[in-house]
Amino acid sequence: MIKRVAAFTLAASLLGLQPAFGGLICTLDNGGEATLVFRPGKMSETMKLHDEGMNEESVRCCVACLPKNGVKVIITDQGFASHTIRVLEGPDKGCVGDVPAEHVKGCH
Repeated sequence: MIKRVAAFTLAASLLGLQPAFGGLICTLDNGGEATLVFRPGKMSETMKLHDEGMNEESVRCCVACLPKNGVKVIITDQGFASHTIRVLEGPDKGCVGDVPAEHVKGCH
């Protein structure tokens, strides 16, 4: 298994790709108490429902979890306006979803 992971990491590196398991470790921080993590691909649907006054439906449909700020996450897919992350600690550990890029800070 280790040889397979090493080979994939080398191939991804040569192709200029960043494998999901080699992502950036960061901290969630939106300046509030917690950060909404949206189910993957549901961020724009959430905004549309919210704009139509359907707040309860937008939460039921599209929110994956609500981790506290300061929680460590790993970016599994880095985008321009949003990132797909996996929560690494706390009660929401394992939650996967999208957050606005500006809510992810202190990456290394």
